[in-house]
Amino acid sequence: MSTTAARDYAVVHEVAQAVSAADSLDSALEATIDIVCRHTDWRYAEVWRPTGDHLELGPVWYKHDPQIERFHEASRGFTYKRGSGLPGRVWEAQECEWLKDVTEVSTEEFLRKDAAMKAGFHATVGVPIVDHDSVVAVLVFMLDEARARIDRMVALVGTVAILGGMYAQKDRFEREARHRQTIARCFHASPIGIVIFDTDGTLVDLNEQAASILGRSKESLVGTNCKALDLDPVDEEGNPIERSALPVREAIKQNSRIHGLECGITTPAGERWVIANAAPVHDESGAVEQVVVAVEDLTSQHVWEQEIARQNERLSRFASAVSHDLRTPLSTASTSLILAKQECESEHLDRIDGALDRMEAIIEDVLSLARGGKTVVDPSSVSLESVAEAAWESAVNATDASLTVETDRSLLADEQRLQRLMENMFRNAVEHGGKTVSVRVGATDHGFFIEDDGPGIPEAEREDVFEAGYTTGTTGTGFGLAIVQEIARAHDWTVSVVDGDMGGARFEFDVN
Repeated sequence: MSTTAARDYAVVHEVAQAVSAADSLDSALEATIDIVCRHTDWRYAEVWRPTGDHLELGPVWYKHDPQIERFHEASRGFTYKRGSGLPGRVWEAQECEWLKDVTEVSTEEFLRKDAAMKAGFHATVGVPIVDHDSVVAVLVFMLDEARARIDRMVALVGTVAILGGMYAQKDRFEREARHRQTIARCFHASPIGIVIFDTDGTLVDLNEQAASILGRSKESLVGTNCKALDLDPVDEEGNPIERSALPVREAIKQNSRIHGLECGITTPAGERWVIANAAPVHDESGAVEQVVVAVEDLTSQHVWEQEIARQNERLSRFASAVSHDLRTPLSTASTSLILAKQECESEHLDRIDGALDRMEAIIEDVLSLARGGKTVVDPSSVSLESVAEAAWESAVNATDASLTVETDRSLLADEQRLQRLMENMFRNAVEHGGKTVSVRVGATDHGFFIEDDGPGIPEAEREDVFEAGYTTGTTGTGFGLAIVQEIARAHDWTVSVVDGDMGGARFEFDVN
C-alpha cells in the first residue's frame, strides 16, 4: 500500500471512529472536518446545515490565520437557498462539486469570491451528507492553490460523506425510536380508551383505559374479533345498533373518520354508556390497514343526565300541579272581585285586582322557570333577526320603544324557548328603561348580544339580577332574568352583563 493510500485509509478509519463516538450529528461533522484537514492539504473546511428553506453556517475548521479568520467572519453573514452558490448547488443536486479556482469564476457561481480571494483560497469542493434521499449537511473544503479535480481526494471526501450520512441515519433511527417510545407512552397514559383493530375487525392493541371500560384484561382482548366481544350496543332508546353501523365498519366502509357514536354496551363489569370516535389508518399505498377507535366512558355523566331529566320532569309536573291548584282559588277570587266592584266602589278593590294580576304573572313565570331549564336535545337552525322581531312584536306594547337588529346570524336553538328568552329581555328593558327605550340586538364572534339605552345595571348587582325573585322594579315578578339564564343554560350557553355602548345594560350570550 502506498503512503498516500495508507494515509487515506487512516483518515477514513479515524473518521469512522469519531463518527461512532459522536453524540450528535454536529459533533460528528465537526470531528470529521477536523480529521480530514489535519491529515490532508485542505486549509479550511466548513459545515452548512439546512434550516427551513436555506443553509446556515455550522462548525468550521482552520489553523490560526488572520486572513482566514476574516473569511470565516464574513461567511457568518451568508445563507444559501437551493441552487444558490456552491453549497446551494450541492444541496439541490445532492452531488459533489469541484471548482478548480474560485478566483476565476463569477461571483454568482461562488458568492464569497471576494472574501475567498483576500484569504488566498483557490480550489474548493462541496460534498453532500445524504440521509434517506435528503441532504442533512453540505461540507465545503478549500485549498490555497488552484487544482484540477483530483479523483482520489473526491473519493476520500465522498467516503467521509458516506460515514457522515451513516451517522445521520443512525441519529434519525434513534430519534424515530424515541418518538415511537413517546407515542407508546402517550398511548398507554391516555385518559381516553384507545383500541386498534385490523380490517377484519380483530383487536390488535389497546391501552389500559380501554381495557377498563370493556371490563376485561388486555391479554384476554388482544386477538379477539369485535363480533366476539358481545358488547350488545344499544342507542339511547335501548334499541340494538346494527354491527354494520358500528365505528370500525363505518370507518372502513366510508374510508373516513366517524365521530360521536354514543351507545350503551354490556361488559363483564356491568352496563356502560360510551362515546366512540373512529378513524382509518392508511398504509403507504393509501389502503386502509387498521382502524383506531377512541372510547370515552360517559356512564357517570349519562346516569347524572338521566337523573337531572327525571328531576326536571318531576319539577315540571309539580309546577303544573301547583299552578292548576292555585288558579282555581285565583279564579274564584277574580269572580268575587268583579261582583264586589258591582256592589260598591273602594280603592281597596283596585289593590286586590292588582295583587291578583301579579299572582297570575308569578304563576306563569314559575312555570316558565321550571320548563326553561330542560336541556335542549333537538335544536334547529334559527335566525337571530327573525326570532328577535317575533319576540318584540309579542312582548312590547310601548309604541315609542324601538328595536334595531344590527346583524343577523344562525343559531342552533329551540326556537320557542329562544323567543321566550328575548321576550323576557325586552320586557325587562321596557320595565327599567321606560316606554321610549331603544334596544339593539346583534351577532358577536361567540354568539349574540341584547342591549338598551336604559339606566344600566351597577356592577355590584350584575350577579344578583339572575336570582329568582330579585327585582328593583315595582311591577315585575323578579323571575324574568332568572328564566333567561335557565333557558341559556338549557342550550349550554352562558350569559353575562357588561356596560353597553348605548349607556345601558348589555347582555352577552356565548353560544360556542
